[in-house]
Amino acid sequence: LSNNRVTNNMRQLFGETHYSILTQKLNGCTGQIREAIIVNEMAEAIRNIGLRYVLPFRFKTEGKNRTSHYIIFGSKNVVGFNIMKDIMYGIGEKDFNGIGQFEFIPSCDKSGMQLSIVDLYATPFEEFKKELCERYKGRTVSMRSLYHEDSPNTRFVLKQYKKAMIELELTGKIICDKPYSKRRKDTFSDSTIIKF
Repeated sequence: LSNNRVTNNMRQLFGETHYSILTQKLNGCTGQIREAIIVNEMAEAIRNIGLRYVLPFRFKTEGKNRTSHYIIFGSKNVVGFNIMKDIMYGIGEKDFNGIGQFEFIPSCDKSGMQLSIVDLYATPFEEFKKELCERYKGRTVSMRSLYHEDSPNTRFVLKQYKKAMIELELTGKIICDKPYSKRRKDTFSDSTIIKF
């Protein structure tokens, strides 16, 4: 972005509006903050061309704690988005709670801090459960609908949504049409109806 020889390419890649916004936001920024701003602005530019669901995936340089490149997936379809999210989750790094970091580190050295991809992907699991209760307060929704509606805004995959629902049910935060005691242990069907 700071190389004048590729300014036209950057304008085409981000679009004129996002390129102007981006150059203003980056003024004085360095390192991981700069990187996060660029990825967020690229995601917004992709949304502006009609791909509503956007998911960045970071690749780190082997043996170094720095970014090599990103793959940014975009889709108009939430089902396609969730399929790709599951794939990226499967091959990517996870934190100690099993939450996907949506990045791939080709080195066996896993030390050092890892950059969150986009600000919205930085919510820990306990906070995620609280936010679900707040967002869906007073609503009744199926597990499938909840996941399709909510998952594009988080880094959590379907099995983690189901785990959250089980924990919320056991603590009395939600009510399910088929209670935990009548289901097989630790299962949660896509068709389960949830009342928040």
